[in-house]
Amino acid sequence: MQLLDPLRFQMGRGQGARFDTVFVVDDDEAVRDMLRTLIEADGFNVQTWSTAEAFLADYEISRPGCLVLDLDLPGMDGLELVEMLLARRVRLPIILVSGRGDLLTSSRAKGINALGYLSKPFDTQLLIDCIRHAMA
Repeated sequence: MQLLDPLRFQMGRGQGARFDTVFVVDDDEAVRDMLRTLIEADGFNVQTWSTAEAFLADYEISRPGCLVLDLDLPGMDGLELVEMLLARRVRLPIILVSGRGDLLTSSRAKGINALGYLSKPFDTQLLIDCIRHAMA
């Protein structure tokens, strides 16, 4: 299964809010480039980072968007980043992606109420559908 509880939760998405940028955090440069191309082709702005720490250093809390987040990052992993964002009261819809489709990872992902959880390799149309839902 590629998506657990699809499109079921939006972290703090406000009524009438406009989300114009998709933030991508993935340590694999080829994946970041592919995601940038895919998401920009669908009309969204994209910013990418290779680490959770770099994202935290650059991200402005007031900037609306959607986060596509790899769970398997060097240093701070994706779930640790989500926990840090929640502690800072950052409210972004989050779509998690992972190369590990194990039960522990998927249950941890469900525990943080992500908008979606996709196992790599994932259906790119499913990712775009999740992003469109987050940006609506």
